[in-house]
Amino acid sequence: MASYGGRYFDGGYGRDSKGGRSIYNERLNNFKEQAPNLNDIEFMCCDYQNFSDYKNCVFYFDPPYKDTKQYSKQSIDYDSFYDFLRKLSENNIVLISEYNMPDDFKCIWQKERKVLQKSDRVTGEKAVEKLFEIRE
Repeated sequence: MASYGGRYFDGGYGRDSKGGRSIYNERLNNFKEQAPNLNDIEFMCCDYQNFSDYKNCVFYFDPPYKDTKQYSKQSIDYDSFYDFLRKLSENNIVLISEYNMPDDFKCIWQKERKVLQKSDRVTGEKAVEKLFEIRE
């Protein structure tokens, strides 16, 4: 909840440009409000390859987007990741947030938005955020 654009303090700390809002506190309060409705859901943060033995589940992946700034301490082999998603989708529903995916992944939702990765929260570029699933 305190990440900034998924980069965890890489130039920002969850405040608006004037310092009047605490985005961290807003996110935390929102989560607390919604928490009673989140029954029988398991959230995990770990290597994606830990999920190979699951069946009849819904998986949502939000990796560092290909051809964008990556995390500083690790990188993703995207071809291997795509193969993993294909295999996982044989017994599960698999959803992926990305800008682009290989042709066998189907875009099921998209929205243009301004990507604000700079700490000034003003400078940004337009991008089309997409949600993909594996084609059947």
